[in-house]
Amino acid sequence: MLKRLSSFSGGLGLLLVGLIPEASASLTLTAQNLVYDTQQNLIWQACPQGQTLNNMRCEGTPSLLSWHQAMQPVNMASHSASWHLPTQVELINYLKQWHQQQQNGPLFANTILSKNYPGFYWTSTLGNGYQTGAWGVYANTQSARFYFRKTTGWVLLVKQV
Repeated sequence: MLKRLSSFSGGLGLLLVGLIPEASASLTLTAQNLVYDTQQNLIWQACPQGQTLNNMRCEGTPSLLSWHQAMQPVNMASHSASWHLPTQVELINYLKQWHQQQQNGPLFANTILSKNYPGFYWTSTLGNGYQTGAWGVYANTQSARFYFRKTTGWVLLVKQV
C-alpha cells in the first residue's frame, strides 16, 4: 500500500509531494548492533553518529554535522564504503516503521528518538534547484524540511543488504 507524502518548508516556499510505501513493523536488531529493515532491505546504524549501542541503549552524544561534513568519507571511516546518508524517502519510511514498532513493543530503548535530541537527521536528498540546501527529517514527526547545508544536524547511516 502506498501513502502520500507531503512536506512544506515555509521559509523557502518548497513543497515536496511523493509516494512512499506504507510503513509496517519490520525492524530487527542484529548481533552486530545494527538494525535490519526487512521492508526496504536496508541495514541501519542503531544509533546516530557519535553514539554507540550498549546494553540496548545509545550512549554518548550524537555528533552535530553540516551536510558537507556528513557526506565526507572521513565521517564514515569506521564503516565500509557502502555506508551512506539515506534518501529522504528511505529515512521517513524507516522512522515511521520505528515509531510503529515502538508502539507494539520497543525494539530497543532510547535510541534514535529522544526528548533530549528533538532535532533533525540529514538525508542525501538535495533541494529542488537550490545549490545551497538539502533535506533533513525530524525523527519525532517524520516531517521533512529544507536546510542550508551549513546547518548542523544528526547523521544516521544506511547501506543496502
